Amino acid sequence: MKEGWFIMKNAFNLIEYKNGYSASDETFQCLYCEQQYMVDEIVALDEKLVTARHAIKKHLIDQHGGPLLGLLSQTKEQLGVTQTQKDILVLFA
Repeated sequence: MKEGWFIMKNAFNLIEYKNGYSASDETFQCLYCEQQYMVDEIVALDEKLVTARHAIKKHLIDQHGGPLLGLLSQTKEQLGVTQTQKDILVLFA
């Protein structure tokens, strides 16, 4: 699936957009791709064992440039802004 598939399927709250992932009782799910981790999962990452929350945050930085750039990588239609507005927002990111 292409990037942005997940953001269009669901309505997220502002905290989730700020974080770049949604959290349920069972999973942490990236808003911009299919990556998810089980809440109680311990993940081997960069030769360390980390929590699932840490792993999803690292994923967002490594794969999407962070929560804000992940959001701004969506199409202008998905964001609900003009191309000029999107270009200006990207400059501030």
